[in-house]
Amino acid sequence: MSSVLFARPTQLLFATLLFSGIPTSESRAQSEQKTGHTVSLGLVGAAQQSAFRVTDGNATYQQRIGWASGASLTIPLGRFFSLEPQMQYSSIPSLQTDRQRPRAFLADATVNWLSAPIALKVHLGPLALTLGGQVDYPIAVVDSPNVITKDQLPSISYAATGGVELFPRSRVTLYGRYIYGLTNVDGRELATPTAMLYNQTIQAGLKLRLLGGKRAAPSARSASANTEPPRANAARTTRRGGAATPARTATVLVDGDGDKVADAVDKCPTVFGAERNAGCPSPDTDDDGVTDTYDKCPQTAGPLKNEGCPSVDSDKDGITDADDKCPTVIGTAQFAGCLPPDGDRDGVVDAEDRCPAVAGASDMMGCPRISTFTASAVTFARGRSTLTIDARRELDKVVEYLIAYPNVSVRIEGHTDNESGDLFNNPLSERRASAAKAYLLTRGIAETRLTTIGHGSARPTIGNGTAEGRARNRRVEVVVR
Repeated sequence: MSSVLFARPTQLLFATLLFSGIPTSESRAQSEQKTGHTVSLGLVGAAQQSAFRVTDGNATYQQRIGWASGASLTIPLGRFFSLEPQMQYSSIPSLQTDRQRPRAFLADATVNWLSAPIALKVHLGPLALTLGGQVDYPIAVVDSPNVITKDQLPSISYAATGGVELFPRSRVTLYGRYIYGLTNVDGRELATPTAMLYNQTIQAGLKLRLLGGKRAAPSARSASANTEPPRANAARTTRRGGAATPARTATVLVDGDGDKVADAVDKCPTVFGAERNAGCPSPDTDDDGVTDTYDKCPQTAGPLKNEGCPSVDSDKDGITDADDKCPTVIGTAQFAGCLPPDGDRDGVVDAEDRCPAVAGASDMMGCPRISTFTASAVTFARGRSTLTIDARRELDKVVEYLIAYPNVSVRIEGHTDNESGDLFNNPLSERRASAAKAYLLTRGIAETRLTTIGHGSARPTIGNGTAEGRARNRRVEVVVR
């Protein structure tokens, strides 16, 4: 199986290199003369933050940190463009925000992928922009609660990718890119699919060039003109009064590299340079694209806009002070280095707060708690799923809450005692949750705001050793989602 697993990525890499137009020996030489760079090979290592992008469903997933490593091949296409195929092995964990869904897909799992991204790079001095696509193959799934297997993922999936690189032609390159999945990774054949899940990843890391990529010496500007040896000091003679006398001698200066500095005084006669440097190129010690003449930090790489010095990031949030609107606060790139807004100051950011104008609790999605609601009051007779009068009265508090906060949805969870086995308790708990939902529907609450789940006897609130304890465990709970 392993040979089959790695055969497809190998074929993919071969096809990528074949159609990417790797220069032949003749075209590669022409490319080196035009761009000053050669084909290079390096290693890639990165950290990545990922969360499934969910459509057609109510599931939500937390941002999780994973890693990736692999190899890259850079092919220069001209002065400003290059093509870079890669092969990466990446580990992408997932964690559903609502971890109380026993049937959720990859609710708490890690998927290992073999990925083959290919990107076109546009070089803009010390920066480069990248844009391309990516093909992914699942290798293994480590799934804690649901025992999802690799066979339940698509055998191949596709994504679009784009990003930016810092010092793309240095030995060490910093990069970041965004990966936007285009294939639903939930490959299960379900009668009623719960959601469409797509990979969504931000990757940031380093590239280390191992082979190639060095600047080639510019070609001589007038090589053909120098194929014949110059006529230096060619002596001509004239006769005066019958005697031979030497005439004026003509001297032809040789300039092999065409930099207008004669080889006789050129300290770098085979490399195109500047007259002020005695025919040698201007040095760039830190290889940041800013020559030492103008580099205020010649030993440390930095962008041109900082005159060759590194960018400063006072709060260490990955956003330089020049672009950080909150340079002393650790923030996010989405908010230009500032913290996400939290209008009601309840610790739940507005993007996740279902009640952004009212201070609430984090476990209630930023909304206030349901006033005086007691889950143990919504109880049932042993083995029954019929709501009692007291249970309906307690559920009326939930109705008032949902009317007061129209942006809130809830999950109704049914529970049982442990006097019977799971084969009886699990469906009984689901019927109890459905009974509570049916009552809320009769009170005018929209069905789209209500979901149900049954936990059987797995989550007692008190011991089942007494009749009172068992009665309290036969209940329905309401959770804001």
